[in-house]
Amino acid sequence: MDDLQHESFSPSQEGTRKYLRVIANVHEHGRFSVISATTTGDKAAALKAGYESKSKVFRLFCLSFHHFDDPTARRVLKSTLETSDAFAIIELQDRRIGSLFLMLLEFWLLLAITVLWFWHDQLHLLLTYGLPILPFVHSFDGFVSCLRTRTFDETLRLVEDVQGVQSNMHGNDSNGDVTQRKSWQFSHVRALHTWPLGYMEVTFGRRD
Repeated sequence: MDDLQHESFSPSQEGTRKYLRVIANVHEHGRFSVISATTTGDKAAALKAGYESKSKVFRLFCLSFHHFDDPTARRVLKSTLETSDAFAIIELQDRRIGSLFLMLLEFWLLLAITVLWFWHDQLHLLLTYGLPILPFVHSFDGFVSCLRTRTFDETLRLVEDVQGVQSNMHGNDSNGDVTQRKSWQFSHVRALHTWPLGYMEVTFGRRD
């Protein structure tokens, strides 16, 4: 761990779009040290490496937060707000008609391209063209993920449930929605990842 280059990252006032640009260009920043709060020996290694005083905790929920039901999501957010300094929830889908339609199109897309990628895999071809189980499962899973993905406002309501308060400030900036909940600032951005209907939804929170 001592041999790894440590890069600190602190979200700026420019909002979530700058954060996304940093993530997109992360390879330009060299290697990162990762210290787990649950891995045996990591805490001692962190202290030895000098991370304790300057490092902050950032939690990333990448394509995962929609798997939590509301009670579980509240517990996850409660832990996150209590033990971290910032977090991001990234989803590649939403409940809009365009995203749902895109998931349905994936069935036909897999039928069109599977033979080009897996022409040598007879079982894969059988489960795609003979019995189209794989295209159906892939499309159905994406469709359900769309339906389970929360909006920004729904995520904020979960935060309010955890904090036991209602909104005390709400507004917008040029980068998207920005709102305050106690000592936390939350922002949201929607960005196109697959033309013309695939949009990424990102909710970003940081402790003031």
